[in-house]
Amino acid sequence: MPPAGLEPPGRGSEGVAGLFSCESGTNRLTYIVLAGSFPAKFEGSKIMGQPVVHFEILGKDAKNLQDFYSDLFGWHINNNNLINYGEVDTGSESGIGGGIGPAQGENHVTFYIQVDDPQAHLDKIEAKGGRTVVPVTEIPDMVTFALFADPEGNVVGLVKE
Repeated sequence: MPPAGLEPPGRGSEGVAGLFSCESGTNRLTYIVLAGSFPAKFEGSKIMGQPVVHFEILGKDAKNLQDFYSDLFGWHINNNNLINYGEVDTGSESGIGGGIGPAQGENHVTFYIQVDDPQAHLDKIEAKGGRTVVPVTEIPDMVTFALFADPEGNVVGLVKE
């Protein structure tokens, strides 16, 4: 129960409270604010929802993208692996980490929302007009994730906490 006078946005309704998107050429960055669909968590006087915990920037020339962002923002990018996926360390105590790597298809940017049960969220997403793009997938000792498309086709990730 939230503290007196503090209600989560969209309480009593389900769905998207806000969808904000910006485009540059063929690339699109989308932010989604969900209201009511997923229970908000409360800690003290703060609403604790599902946080955005990771980003990915994927393109045809991963090395060029890694160099671009590293040089521009001073990020350390570790791509010492077989697939040239660069794990981003921004060097900052705030913000989120991410990755820059090769795209399998079109260039795109994706952000990931941390949830306790990705399948339950995919079920709710589909009930509200979204669709599953990648079902719940576990990469042992690394991550459990899924991807969905919102009703406008923007792809967003879910990652298990």
